[in-house]
Amino acid sequence: MTDKKYRDKNWLRTEYLEKEKTMKEISEMCGVCQATIKKYLDRYDISRFKPWEDKETLEYLYNEKGLLQSEVAERLGTSPTTVHENMVRHRIERSKQNRNRELYFDIHRSGYFEWQFQDKQKTIHVREHRLLAVAEFGFEAVKNKIVHHKNHMKMDNRRENLELMSRSDHMTYHNNHPGFKNDSEN
Repeated sequence: MTDKKYRDKNWLRTEYLEKEKTMKEISEMCGVCQATIKKYLDRYDISRFKPWEDKETLEYLYNEKGLLQSEVAERLGTSPTTVHENMVRHRIERSKQNRNRELYFDIHRSGYFEWQFQDKQKTIHVREHRLLAVAEFGFEAVKNKIVHHKNHMKMDNRRENLELMSRSDHMTYHNNHPGFKNDSEN
């Protein structure tokens, strides 16, 4: 159940600025995704220094320390998407060290979180929401199904936001809800 304290400007300001909690910590306290907390921080113009926007900080953690984008995000208290967007904005190239790791986390160009495993022959890509669905429903239940995000947010992989659908049911759903783009890459 979500606790909508984050909608209270004073409460949010206290948690974020005075208690110095991260967006992740606040989102977990309230049972919502980090994007929701960011939306309200932006709405109320609550900000503090954002190290994930600093080019030198990103280059140091990513290239010199050899951290993955997800590890940089965890250390800086933000989402992997935010780190990725700022790395693109600053034109920070993916390091060879991170590209050559056997298992790594990335954000697919379609906007989904995905894990990638590299062996000598090929790279295997698995979307995070599919892994979570297998953990929740079992492999046989997920096989040949679409893992649908109920709120249409590709990065909101909370258990309560995922449901299994047949391909035809998924197509019918999106045809009946024309405001939402159907992503057949699921």
